[in-house]
Amino acid sequence: MSQDLLDKAALVKSEDSEEKWFYCKSEAKAAVTSQMKQSVRKRFEEYLQKLTSAISRPIGRKKYPKVLERLGRLKEKHKQISGCSKTLVVAAEDGTCADCVEWKIVDEKMDEKLTWKYF
Repeated sequence: MSQDLLDKAALVKSEDSEEKWFYCKSEAKAAVTSQMKQSVRKRFEEYLQKLTSAISRPIGRKKYPKVLERLGRLKEKHKQISGCSKTLVVAAEDGTCADCVEWKIVDEKMDEKLTWKYF
């Protein structure tokens, strides 16, 4: 075996049982993982953009509770990335309608949460 391969392999032992796992990291899997992260992020942001554009349309849903409900459904559907984002629904002055949806994807949380490790 080459030294390069040995630097990317590890034996993982479970503390509560006698199971052992062999973990091997490869450049190809890293590229696939990166692509998966970008795909999940793009899809989530597209749905958030649709939610925002619906608020700005004349016949779109604007009621604050309904917008929160749609955002909740979106986060439930995209559980992988919803914990990696900060979203805020801004209410209008009267409080009954939503004015806009603001969001930010936290890259540090994405790197921490979306690892997709293979054993």
